[in-house]
Amino acid sequence: MAVKKTNSSQIVKNSYIKLKKINSKLKNFNTNLTIKGNSSYFDSVDIITFFSILEKELENHGLKNPNFLNENFFFKYENIKITDVVNIIRKKNEKR
Repeated sequence: MAVKKTNSSQIVKNSYIKLKKINSKLKNFNTNLTIKGNSSYFDSVDIITFFSILEKELENHGLKNPNFLNENFFFKYENIKITDVVNIIRKKNEKR
């Protein structure tokens, strides 16, 4: 069976680009962008929309979803950056 190589960073970037098409006021993509936290440019609608788009992209690529949007999301993550999201996805989809 072939091992599926995941490019989590590209999936996250594509999701962000789709969000930017909806909200053109967002900054250009950067892996250090804060999605949620004190220095975030995202409002709560942007956060939910981004993770909804991301979950759909993960599904389209056959990857496991870390379930960012569960009922504890806003309490579980105080500060989260794009790099954190990429790392969480990679960790969830590692072969064990």
